[in-house]
Amino acid sequence: MNQKIRNELKSIAEEEYRVFSSGLLPGNNNILGVRLPILRKIAKRIARSDWREYLKNAQDDYFEEVMLPDRI
Repeated sequence: MNQKIRNELKSIAEEEYRVFSSGLLPGNNNILGVRLPILRKIAKRIARSDWREYLKNAQDDYFEEVMLPDRI
């Protein structure tokens, strides 16, 4: 599940939004560029499924992956 979510985040990332977000979070070089409303939708989907399993194996390589558990 976690790898599927990561692949989804990468596929919907926007380069222009990544540049914008990087300007708001200096020193944070691991931003994909996924908008917050989309992260909320993904978090809701995770919350409706096996969220405990997702959290148990959650990765934090990207800023968006760190934000997802905060939204569940």
